[in-house]
Amino acid sequence: MGTAIAWVPIKMTIKDKLRGKCDLTMEKPVLDGKTIVRISLSFQQGGGVEQYLRDLNQSLLNRNSMTIIQMHLSKDLDHHQETTEYIGMGRFIRVAIPALFDTVSDWNSLKREKKKRGKRISHFAREHVLYNPVLGFLFSKFKRARRVRNLGIDAKNAAQIYEEIIQRYSPDLLVLHSIGSAQTAKMIDISKNRKIPFAYINHYTNQKFHDFCVREQISGASAVAGVTSAGIPKYLQKNFISVFDGIDTDFFNKDELVQKNTLSYPLILLPARVSPGKGHADLIRAAVKLKSQGVGFNLGFAGRIDSPEVLQYLKKLARISGISRRVFFLGFCDQQELRAWYARSAVVVLPSRTEGFARVLLEAQAMSRPVVAYDVGGNSQCIKNNESGFICRYGDTAKFASLLIKLLCDEGLRKKMGENGRNNVQTNYTLSHLAQRHEIFYSRIIDRPCTVE
Repeated sequence: MGTAIAWVPIKMTIKDKLRGKCDLTMEKPVLDGKTIVRISLSFQQGGGVEQYLRDLNQSLLNRNSMTIIQMHLSKDLDHHQETTEYIGMGRFIRVAIPALFDTVSDWNSLKREKKKRGKRISHFAREHVLYNPVLGFLFSKFKRARRVRNLGIDAKNAAQIYEEIIQRYSPDLLVLHSIGSAQTAKMIDISKNRKIPFAYINHYTNQKFHDFCVREQISGASAVAGVTSAGIPKYLQKNFISVFDGIDTDFFNKDELVQKNTLSYPLILLPARVSPGKGHADLIRAAVKLKSQGVGFNLGFAGRIDSPEVLQYLKKLARISGISRRVFFLGFCDQQELRAWYARSAVVVLPSRTEGFARVLLEAQAMSRPVVAYDVGGNSQCIKNNESGFICRYGDTAKFASLLIKLLCDEGLRKKMGENGRNNVQTNYTLSHLAQRHEIFYSRIIDRPCTVE
């Protein structure tokens, strides 16, 4: 049997609003007096999900007299810590939970290929046997037993802490921004037993919904959403809502900065964590082609170092390729620093293997910078191809290099695409759009009873 999603029907006008197809106008705050709990198996800062949640929470609290309780990971705690902050009209309670690590690198490409072949086999077994309308009921106990997988990282005692939160704050809704682990499975079971509706929002590629444990854990959810509508599995297509990202276009505005560019060559900026799959190696390979064509450049890698192994590999690759003097590892950058690097850049790139809806591409466009990215996840939705930037097939470093050469050699094109990008973000992806999409999404769940199947 297919995954059962207890979904409250939503009119097409509401769906259109959530998908960002029209201007969003709320007559009055819809979440006043409500309490929402979030769980994210990410840290307080350093990545796109973290910044998404920070902007979202602040925007919602500026508009609604509500309480948001966010549970997130911390590397330096033995016991959880709770802090309260009053923002706008509401209250924000941050609950930091000790992280449990079991990290395994998948940098080796051969291992990834073996994993890919194994996924094809497991996909056939899952779709045609386990979730077969006729055979599925025979495997219900098996599916229940396999609903948890090792994510490499989990939260210590998150479910127990969630129980305490329920007793103290009586939340109206649980929103999971991470799913699939042992602790999220327990929290879902607690919510079902307490009749608290829960929703899952996916911030990554929608291929994640094919994972066995994800499919099992969202069974019985009141709603399922993601930051992009690209690649939604067939079983979810009728029950999926897009809650695209939004950014502060007043902050990300090149006109707010006095630009000081002392670089001798144009800067190609890759704002991403140094970790497997973010495409740093592909950019170095593309840059070798730029060098062979006599095109001047510098590469800037702005992001925290999540994998020292990958860092050493990239340094070695740059050295062997003869461009080590043009490659700069800028480390973790806060929003002020990152904005400054956007302003100094000529082009912003994202040659990653997978993405959800990459906010760095929105930030770059808001800063009037052209972007180049692989056509993965929601990249084709946040970039207007050939207008605000370019997208190309994943892994095609030759095409990627040719697009960079085209931009670096044509200042007029860079300026035109930058202006188009700024307009694209202001029209569709502001913080107001972000907050209102979530207000509609949450209120439709809370206002109608959750039916768990």
